[in-house]
Amino acid sequence: MCNHWFDLMSSRHPVLALSKLNPAKHKEAIDFLKSVMSIFKSLKIGERGDWKPVQTGVVMATASVLDIQEELLDAGHQFLLTSRLTQDCLENLFSVVRLKNPVPSPLAFTCALKIISIAQFMKPSHENHGSYQSDDRDFAVDFLSQPVKLPASHDPELMEVEISEAKSVEELSKAELNSLYYLVGYCLHSVIKNETLCDTCLQDMSTTDSTSPASSTLTSLKEFKKDSLQHVSDRTFSMMVKVEAMFQGFSESTLMTEQNLKGILVQKAEELTHDDVYSTCHNIKQKLLAKYFNVRLQIFCKQLRIKRKQVIEKSRAGGELGSRSTAMRKLVKGVK
Repeated sequence: MCNHWFDLMSSRHPVLALSKLNPAKHKEAIDFLKSVMSIFKSLKIGERGDWKPVQTGVVMATASVLDIQEELLDAGHQFLLTSRLTQDCLENLFSVVRLKNPVPSPLAFTCALKIISIAQFMKPSHENHGSYQSDDRDFAVDFLSQPVKLPASHDPELMEVEISEAKSVEELSKAELNSLYYLVGYCLHSVIKNETLCDTCLQDMSTTDSTSPASSTLTSLKEFKKDSLQHVSDRTFSMMVKVEAMFQGFSESTLMTEQNLKGILVQKAEELTHDDVYSTCHNIKQKLLAKYFNVRLQIFCKQLRIKRKQVIEKSRAGGELGSRSTAMRKLVKGVK
């Protein structure tokens, strides 16, 4: 019974659609839907026979379909595909939003919704074994499944930026060195987890000695369980100290506004650390640098956004005094 009720309530083909072209079949379908309503109205669930939300849902949905089909068929329509009355489109939307991030934050959900709306990317997630069927609309673009390809060519003038602009190693404070060691350990752990590496690559980059170098204090304090955090070798950390100093030196230059910034920084870092030779079997050095700049640029953009927000708030400071009522409310808040 439930299976036939679901077929009638979500019909996608004229064979199961509600139609008066065959009066006998139409009457049979309507009588069946009304009998389902009667069954659920008289249904007793549990020992006390309580009324459950599922009964309300079935009765309301069935009654709505019966009223809608009567109005539309009397208006001259040949049949009604009841699947057009379901929430499949909404479920498809949520399926696509969670395609990249199964548990998105409010901000991530909003950004994904904007992208989907612009791209008209309403195709269900068949790659992840989704249970949703495609409707008959045209998909404008396969937006989210296409990888972003940045131009590989670099501006020659930008590539001539001198590495000497970078800060010296001595300018990095003890707190910065400890934070940098922790960040490099996180990046190396991510590379080890997601990339194919050999034992030689791991021996070149990592270490099991949690006391060396001295900048590993923060990582050791955060390591509540032994070997739960990644430690990097002295040679690797020394190389990344030079890379971080270079990044800080470039943070105020026009280089930070370029489109293929990550690729440029990786190339500059390879030039700076050309004396630090690692095994080339799996390009561990390049993978670590790429991951590091990916994370470092996210931190940089967050810091830049905070600074710009502070500048805007400072420029707006005192503006509320231009309105008498707003100024009064501001002054009253200071009264205790």
